[in-house]
Amino acid sequence: MQLTQDQRVFVVSKWLRSGSLQQVADQFRERFPDRNVPAKSTILKNIKKYQREGTSLNVNKGRSGRRTARSDENIRIVAAVEDLRGQRDIIRDAVRAMRSMADIWIERNGGHVEGHWG
Repeated sequence: MQLTQDQRVFVVSKWLRSGSLQQVADQFRERFPDRNVPAKSTILKNIKKYQREGTSLNVNKGRSGRRTARSDENIRIVAAVEDLRGQRDIIRDAVRAMRSMADIWIERNGGHVEGHWG
């Protein structure tokens, strides 16, 4: 059985927050107790689709399956979107690294941060 739109959004958003497939599975079980937890491959497929297309939803639903016309303009648009996604990924990774560094710094200083903001 396919995941519903709500379940797809849930899976991807929980993975983005935690980065852990096990946590996604545990939280899915709590949120949707009447539904079997999706297989690891299903969760990964939705995450990869989100990373590739910016959504894990079925945007082709109801279409004939024909490709759109390949034109120079469409190629430029797709390239620009991919560039923005790459920039977003770089920023996301930098924020995660900064959070990790801040967590380590706070832990080393007994949870105190007062007086250290230049």
